[in-house]
Amino acid sequence: MARPGPRPARDHGRRSQPRPAPRPRGRRRRAPHVRERAVPALAHEGEVPSLARRRLSRLSRGVPARLRGPRLLRRALSRDDRRPCARPEAQARLRGRGEGSRLRGAEADEVGLVLGSTQDRHRGGLVSGIRLERTGALVTARFDKARGNAIDEPFTQELLQVAKELGADPGVRGVLLASAHPKLFSPGLDLVTLIEYDRAAMERFMRLFAQAVWALYALPKPVVAAINGHAVAGGCILALTADYRILRRGGVQVGLNEVKVGVPLPWSVALLLRASVPPTALTSVALLGRNFADDEAIAVGLADQLADADGFEDFGRARLEEFADKDTDSIAITKGYLRDAVLREMRARESEEMDAWLERWFSDGTRERIRQIVAGMGKGR
Repeated sequence: MARPGPRPARDHGRRSQPRPAPRPRGRRRRAPHVRERAVPALAHEGEVPSLARRRLSRLSRGVPARLRGPRLLRRALSRDDRRPCARPEAQARLRGRGEGSRLRGAEADEVGLVLGSTQDRHRGGLVSGIRLERTGALVTARFDKARGNAIDEPFTQELLQVAKELGADPGVRGVLLASAHPKLFSPGLDLVTLIEYDRAAMERFMRLFAQAVWALYALPKPVVAAINGHAVAGGCILALTADYRILRRGGVQVGLNEVKVGVPLPWSVALLLRASVPPTALTSVALLGRNFADDEAIAVGLADQLADADGFEDFGRARLEEFADKDTDSIAITKGYLRDAVLREMRARESEEMDAWLERWFSDGTRERIRQIVAGMGKGR
């Protein structure tokens, strides 16, 4: 006869719960829920900005699950992403509410809350300079970078990513391009950085810049450029991607001066210009490389309207609201019809025309002129 097994232990007449099975030894499995657990206290509306998401992915490689959590996420998020900053009118409401207070819901929509931003950093991470500020369904993409928003590779990467994200966000009905610098919208390419690039690096940058221009030009939302300061060369190119351009009255310059440096307009930019300004203005804008201000800028098609400095951005936002009030699908489809042919032509020959542009960029005469410009910038500091 088989021996009976041990009787189960009893506790006050009830069976005790069986002990859980011992945890298997070995490497702990990854914890995919770490972000969801940590994010709500750190990011607006419980979402991690995509740039921080990529940084978090890189930082977490090879890190045990027990060490991944809010501390690692704080390293991935920039300072402004961790604590969204309110616009000035929101800051007044926050005073007296205590440390760490935030506006939420309709109150946040009313005054506009910074969705996420990054700042120039001396070590590691992506150096960037675009702040996104949301007011209801309208988003202001504010350029806020060193050297007056000079365009370098990290800035261009972020510009491309921002364009893609805003285009895919169904809650965004319009975008305002603006600058945090009172006298500069953007002076163009960051010559101080790009003069050091070899041919392969420069080709990589120019292809990236072309993609950013395409993404902005194809954005299926109305885009208004509030040009509060000088927008020349690459800065003018960014403004030309908008559907409507408002220029601050009082001598703010806008133009394409590439020929003065000794380089031709990139292929995509030439097509963008041809689609934006009347044929009679192409010679003055593209071949003479002149800059224009006030009524002259409107006459050649580089600006659509002038506005005074007082209330300049509010004026631009009011104009954007006129576009945003229209049916979003109708706006997107019509804009696609108007710009599709230009975009297809841009993409078709960009690679073919890149070599000719690079030959001029790396010619001895052009390199010398760029070095002189960079040296002059150093003396002016």
